Amino acid sequence: MEASIEAVRQNFQSKADTELLELAATSVGMTSEARLLLLQELQGRLAKAKQARETVQLVHGWYTVVAPIAGIKFPHSCPRCARSEANSSIRFKSLEQRKFRLVYWKSDSVVSAIPHCSECAAQLKRTRTICSVAGVFLASLWLAIAIWFRVPRLVSYIGFFAISLPIMYLYDRTSAVKLGDYGEEVVEYRFRSHEYAMAFATINNVQAENAETLQSQLEHAISAIRL
Repeated sequence: MEASIEAVRQNFQSKADTELLELAATSVGMTSEARLLLLQELQGRLAKAKQARETVQLVHGWYTVVAPIAGIKFPHSCPRCARSEANSSIRFKSLEQRKFRLVYWKSDSVVSAIPHCSECAAQLKRTRTICSVAGVFLASLWLAIAIWFRVPRLVSYIGFFAISLPIMYLYDRTSAVKLGDYGEEVVEYRFRSHEYAMAFATINNVQAENAETLQSQLEHAISAIRL
């Protein structure tokens, strides 16, 4: 019993903040012992967050900073290699949001030009071109196969999804930056480098806002578990 409790505790300790928050949201089915251990871990994270001067959340392997959409600044170093001066810009698009407009749906997103060094910018542009060409070719080939062999619609949709996965993985692995969700005035910037994320938060004076966001989420999760 003691070993299983220790294993659960270590499992919670290995989780990122966002993963713990997701567990807290679905903690109804947990045992009382697991809920207590989760509560203790959340309380420990909250105490650390209050003591820390700067807080950058780790979300699924990306260091995430919520920053204003307009008037944003970037560190002088390249976010991909961290060695060279950033003198070329690469455009990144946030996740799309679909909004209903009278009789049709409209997709909106935020686009940001993020400085990279010339070498990394060239590599990323080359990767985007390869991904685009490969995606169009494979999708066209699968469409032709689906039509020729009269593949069921559901199977054809699954095929298109399967084709897109390696393309998305290739681009995701070569990029050091991406944009996440956005609101009316803010957008999520996600970075591979913790140092660059911290520098980005500092230069845009959003350390306090990101720390407060995490603290409020942890406090809400703790209150939910206690109920």
